[in-house]
Amino acid sequence: ETIDIHGGGRDLMFPHHENEIAQSEAFTEKTFAKYWSHCGLIKMNGEKMSKSLGNSLTIRDALKMYNYEVLKYVMFSKHYASDMDILDSDFQLAEGHMYYFYSTIKAMEKFINENEGNAESETIKDETSNTIISKFIEAMDDDFNSALALANLHVVFKYANNIMKNAK
Repeated sequence: ETIDIHGGGRDLMFPHHENEIAQSEAFTEKTFAKYWSHCGLIKMNGEKMSKSLGNSLTIRDALKMYNYEVLKYVMFSKHYASDMDILDSDFQLAEGHMYYFYSTIKAMEKFINENEGNAESETIKDETSNTIISKFIEAMDDDFNSALALANLHVVFKYANNIMKNAK
């Protein structure tokens, strides 16, 4: 009777969502949705995405061209409530970032295995390491600011690479 989260495009707030609320709450006498999440409009290379314009891209079609993690990166790199202009270059940029992340993780695993038990490679406590989790939570609490969370993730990976570089 009550939905936890209801989503949709910002363009559907009136009259569609108001109509849903009126009908559902009149019928159930309960709150229709606890939270509403309205996303912005999507553009592809500067034009409104539309089937009639022939520039729509379904998730299925995108998955034929790009890895699912690349798609998620592109979507999370933009704030959900903002209008999104998705450029072809966004996918190539995301592929590069994903490569950087996975290369760093692989290097970190190697670094940890090679330095296991080394007193100098023990836990590092500083401002960056102490705020990784709190900055993520802060970004998510800021209206699900996934773009900020990704920007912070780049700082963390740069930080990890510097630690490995300076330890040699």
